[in-house]
Amino acid sequence: PADRLQSDAETLACFDFAEGSGDVLKDSSGNNHHGKIVGAKWVTAAKPVSIPLAQGLRFFDKSFVAIPTLKYDGTSDVTAEAWIIPDGPAA
Repeated sequence: PADRLQSDAETLACFDFAEGSGDVLKDSSGNNHHGKIVGAKWVTAAKPVSIPLAQGLRFFDKSFVAIPTLKYDGTSDVTAEAWIIPDGPAA
């Protein structure tokens, strides 16, 4: 598999979390749907991790990424992919 997520003509936005710092989550699709990170913190995953990048965002109670330029009206299918590393045991 590729080391990074790949976008194609159908990709609306692609976030590979390569920044590792700052308050902007950059869209690598070429569509400029950059996100503003609010309240989340950059973290590095403990090894071993079987994902291409070992960094990401840790979300807290009221944290989020705002993407004001990305509009979705709900009239068509959408696919979202994510690597998620739980912080603790499942409840």
